Amino acid sequence: MADGTINIGQRLFMKNITKKQKTKVYIDGANIFYAQQKMGWFIDWQKIIKWLNTSYQVIDLKFYTGVKQDDKKSQKFNSRLESYNYQVIAKPLKKICFSKGKFIYKANFDVEMAVDLILEKDEFQIVILFSGDSDFDYVIKKLRKFNKKVIVICAKHALSSELQKTASKCLLLGEFRKEIEYIKSPRSEDRG
Repeated sequence: MADGTINIGQRLFMKNITKKQKTKVYIDGANIFYAQQKMGWFIDWQKIIKWLNTSYQVIDLKFYTGVKQDDKKSQKFNSRLESYNYQVIAKPLKKICFSKGKFIYKANFDVEMAVDLILEKDEFQIVILFSGDSDFDYVIKKLRKFNKKVIVICAKHALSSELQKTASKCLLLGEFRKEIEYIKSPRSEDRG
């Protein structure tokens, strides 16, 4: 309004904005990647931002991921995440051999994520952790002692019983599929 007064609708809108608490998001890339494979659908990380911002004041998004040397596909994915304002924390994948000629690639970020969560605890009231890994049980307990709200988001099959007990709230990806699923758009044809 031109005279500087605020109508009831604006007041309610402003009240909702100020109610949102500072929230940081930490994503265990490997854990969520395998969860998506098992679910049979993938997350649209741009939609995740919009979805989270409806309820939280997201001030930082960190995506922890391992990368293979010269892997153009993962480099492109990480660049896309950065263009959406995710902070990508990456390190080389390790090749772990477990029998004759059989191996897996692995990059475990549990320690890095736990350290960042504790070091940055004064910057947020709410933390959203995309992982169901029971290794985070201890750090979640510590954060709760500092009166931090910890929300765990993952797939139903990947949610550990420890995190179900420890987290302030657990959200299952499948319950929000319509809002966050990546839908591959068909390539547009040249109409030159």
